[in-house]
Amino acid sequence: MVMARITKAERERIRIAVEKEFPDDPVLQQVHIARKVLSKKAELEGLSFGEYIMKRHRQEVNSKTGLRFRQKVESGLKELDAGKGIPHKVVREKLKKRF
Repeated sequence: MVMARITKAERERIRIAVEKEFPDDPVLQQVHIARKVLSKKAELEGLSFGEYIMKRHRQEVNSKTGLRFRQKVESGLKELDAGKGIPHKVVREKLKKRF
């Protein structure tokens, strides 16, 4: 999956335009620069602004979910290495009793 990229020149053009629009408010400038950059990236990917934001949100959620899964696997492997694992036979017996 390729993320849309905008050039440094395009970012600079956006910054200059926003500074002219909001000359006395650097905080508002930053908000509008971010919004315009995201809008441009959405346009480059052929998406609406909302679609682009939702796509990025899904990517972030999937990334965090994947990270948590890898952390759980690594934690489990460390427990096994430390001899804290439960033998398959014991697990099977416990499952038989439950179901």
